[in-house]
Amino acid sequence: MVNCCVPGCVNYSAKSNGISYHKFPRDTQRRKAWLERIRRNNMPPLENCYVCSEHFSAESFEVTLRAQITGTKCKRRLKEDAIPLEFCFRPPAKRPRLSSENRLRRRSHEEVIIALLKPDNGQSTPSQSTLTSAQGSNSNMEILDVSAADIAPPSECRSLSDTATQCCFDPIVLVSVATQTDDLPTTVASDNSSNGSSLVKTLASFNVPAEEWEISHDHNYSMSIPMVYPTYGLGEHSLTPYKEIEVGPLVENNIDNDFSDKEVYDDDIDDDCKDPNWNLPKGKKILLPDGNESSEEESEGELQPSDTDKKYLVFSNCLDQLIKRCSKCGVVVTGKKKKTTKSMLSVEMTCLDGHITHWDSQPIIKRKPVGNLLLAASILFTGNTFASVSRLASCLNLQFISESVFYDTQQRFLFPVLNQAWKNEQQMVKQELVNKGAINLNGDGRCDSPGHSAKYGPYTLMDNDSGKVVAFSVVQVSEVTSSNAMEKEGFKRCIESLEDDRVQIDRIATDRHVSISSFMNKERPQINHQYDVWHLSKWVVKKLTSKAQQKGCEELMPWIQSMSNHLWWCAATCDGNVVLLREKWKSVLHHIVNKHKWTCNTLFHQCGHRRIPSSEAKNICWLKPGSPAHLALEEVVLNTKLLKDLAKLTDFCHTGNIEVYHSMMLKYCSKQEHFSYKGMVARTQLAALDNNANAERP
Repeated sequence: MVNCCVPGCVNYSAKSNGISYHKFPRDTQRRKAWLERIRRNNMPPLENCYVCSEHFSAESFEVTLRAQITGTKCKRRLKEDAIPLEFCFRPPAKRPRLSSENRLRRRSHEEVIIALLKPDNGQSTPSQSTLTSAQGSNSNMEILDVSAADIAPPSECRSLSDTATQCCFDPIVLVSVATQTDDLPTTVASDNSSNGSSLVKTLASFNVPAEEWEISHDHNYSMSIPMVYPTYGLGEHSLTPYKEIEVGPLVENNIDNDFSDKEVYDDDIDDDCKDPNWNLPKGKKILLPDGNESSEEESEGELQPSDTDKKYLVFSNCLDQLIKRCSKCGVVVTGKKKKTTKSMLSVEMTCLDGHITHWDSQPIIKRKPVGNLLLAASILFTGNTFASVSRLASCLNLQFISESVFYDTQQRFLFPVLNQAWKNEQQMVKQELVNKGAINLNGDGRCDSPGHSAKYGPYTLMDNDSGKVVAFSVVQVSEVTSSNAMEKEGFKRCIESLEDDRVQIDRIATDRHVSISSFMNKERPQINHQYDVWHLSKWVVKKLTSKAQQKGCEELMPWIQSMSNHLWWCAATCDGNVVLLREKWKSVLHHIVNKHKWTCNTLFHQCGHRRIPSSEAKNICWLKPGSPAHLALEEVVLNTKLLKDLAKLTDFCHTGNIEVYHSMMLKYCSKQEHFSYKGMVARTQLAALDNNANAERP
């Protein structure tokens, strides 16, 4: 189905017989002439625009000899110089509400009745209606008495020609200024150029409402003046400089002349200027923007850095509305070529005057769109993955970068930047540690995936006092013999890195890893190696839970949490004495059978708690000496390796801060996602930078 693109025309091919539709010509000058005649602002793409034959005169069509002789209907073709001439630009009439019409009609009738019932002073007769000016007593309007014979019947349509302004307007309904209603007496005023007097006519009727007056002109649309246009809606405190110009009488523009390139369109004029009754007074001074001076906004129009510049989500249709006219001359754009470079849109526009304008949606640095780089950086720096963000863009139908561009940008730009930032941060932290002297470190490893099939094993060393990451190492499973060996290799690399920078280590606390303990005993005996109390307590709870699940040892289950608390208390109150620590730990075998004093130890001979009353002791589930539960507990408490490892709890160290850091690492290195080795290193650097930046926050 084809529609006519002329404003106000309702013809379309499905329901119009005998009407032909003609496309816009390809010639630039003819196309420009057609557009000037049609005068439509929101013009769709010209490739899909048609003008029906009702807007062309009969002389605009070619007449073939066959049609003249035979009288048959042939396909109508336009002449090469044909231009649409027949238009009727009339705005649709606004239909008021029926209830409002009835209410105003009743009010009008009541006012007329009240006027007729007033006492007669002899100055007028009931057949006459006194005419008064709508402007009040201060107006110079002439007051006339018009008899009923002078009142036009409802079927007549009177017309007035405005000779003062030489402008043309649409049919206008003129109403009383006092009441602003449609059915009150209508007043029409016209300035007489010969004597300067004013003529006022008032129509009043009892049963028949006042009829509309139509102003007739040589054409039914308003003509605009090229080059000089008033600008309205300017505030009193506007920052834009303006210059005053003198405006003379309006001169009617010849319709056959080309419109100026600087024509002001309807969208650029305020609503007051669009009023068909509006008329610019003679000699009035108006303010226009001074093109020679730049406004304050233009002076500050320097480009902001691309990373801090605001970005907006722009729809394609909204962008087409913005670029439908040439930015150089304001003429309609006839051709658009759009090209996308991943997330960047490039548009090349050609207008009727031949101007070619190129526009890019993003800045370009070294032939690279900045938006593509910022998208890849935002995905990496926020800990997201390309897969998750690309699904969001796909759901939104948002133009996005491809997967290959993302990984290429990471490899070429983002990874080197992160590596340099981490080197600078690490150098500053190490310098602080060197100035401090001997330091205490916490160390722990983390697998990149759940279970025992990890591919990467990042190991981290953190300063116990400041909570900053001082060193880390990402070990790949292919570099060592097994996944379990990655933790020792990472620990070794971190220690060597700190020693190369002359960092003095006094104490280091790790988990209960056998390989690390062996390495410290053999190669670094000068460093005080301590165990994390939480890891050793976790081992005790695991062993006791296993024993309590055996037959006959169920009575041991309520004591498991108390045993864990007892280990923490022993490490916290031993004052660095390993003998006292072991005696306190083994004292639980006496306490659990309700025996709170003994003589077999050297330093610790009784329980540290208060005396338990007999009433409370009856409610405690004590174990019987020699029972299966007591023997199982004794097996765990007197474990040879456990008693040996108690020597590494004397400083009461725990690595809770590094466990919190590992939880934060999940933001950047999720265990549910796979990353390349360089990607794993870069994301670990991100986590370390994030931790150090927030380590000293209150």
